Amino acid sequence: MTAQMPDEILWKGMRSCVLGELPLPGEDVVVACPDEHALSNTACWRGYVPTWKLTDGKLFLVNIRGNQRLAASEPQLARWVTRVFRGAAGPIERSASCAYATRYRRAWEIDLRSGQVHRERLLDCPTNMDSPAWEELPRTRALFARTTDMHPLAGRPVAADFRQPRQRARCRATRTDGRLGPADVVERMGRKRADAGHYVEWERGEREMSAANVAGVFRTLGLDATLQDELARADEEDHRAALVAFEAAPIEPTLVLGDGRHLYVAPRDVGTDAAQVLACSRACVAASWRPGRVFVTRSSSYEVDLDGNVRD
Repeated sequence: MTAQMPDEILWKGMRSCVLGELPLPGEDVVVACPDEHALSNTACWRGYVPTWKLTDGKLFLVNIRGNQRLAASEPQLARWVTRVFRGAAGPIERSASCAYATRYRRAWEIDLRSGQVHRERLLDCPTNMDSPAWEELPRTRALFARTTDMHPLAGRPVAADFRQPRQRARCRATRTDGRLGPADVVERMGRKRADAGHYVEWERGEREMSAANVAGVFRTLGLDATLQDELARADEEDHRAALVAFEAAPIEPTLVLGDGRHLYVAPRDVGTDAAQVLACSRACVAASWRPGRVFVTRSSSYEVDLDGNVRD
């Protein structure tokens, strides 16, 4: 994928770029232009590039090139922007061929609240749009010492994995007992023998088959439709049982930050003590400038917002 043209930003006496992109407002501030004005190339899938300016602790949208434009002639205070974003502050360390993944040696991180700068800091380490650069800040290294790649809900049993396995097994056993090949079953259903490969894939669980086609297989093999329904209900019960077992399995308290790509488990000296897990999570949220969700178990979690408040 081609790296995309980033938002431009004017601040601290220089022209820089936003790592990622900032949202545009509604039609009362921005209006669409004819398609011929779009920046139509593989490096600009949006068709436009906005220019922002940070001045006097406020963010303004000052210009848009491409298939969008400002409705008014003067810069607009970005009251619609409440988020943390990053702006390049150093030379490129590593160019990337995918959108917004270029790494810079340093970056500014800005916490905006309704278009006004709430706080800012320099991340003096290789940084891109979503790297966990906060881990490199000296005061936070102890907080983020235990990273993990395992999301607490990873591996959750899904209904698709429990759809028709008992029916497949019964059909395969009945076909084998009757000394029938897959092509024989398909032919007796009025299909071409060449379709036998699809039937084999269904028996192996590599392909789904509609309930109507499964009913046709049952009839062809002399199996009762009531049995098909019973096996389907048993599959559903297996799924429910797997969910119960999955949610009951113990996990380490896990903090999921921001968009869910940064995961941390509580330090070993914290263990599972609820008060200490909450205190550690609040400290991590405050250090990362990202809200987080704490999973105490797979079925029990709470959110910690940027002000340290806890919500279910």
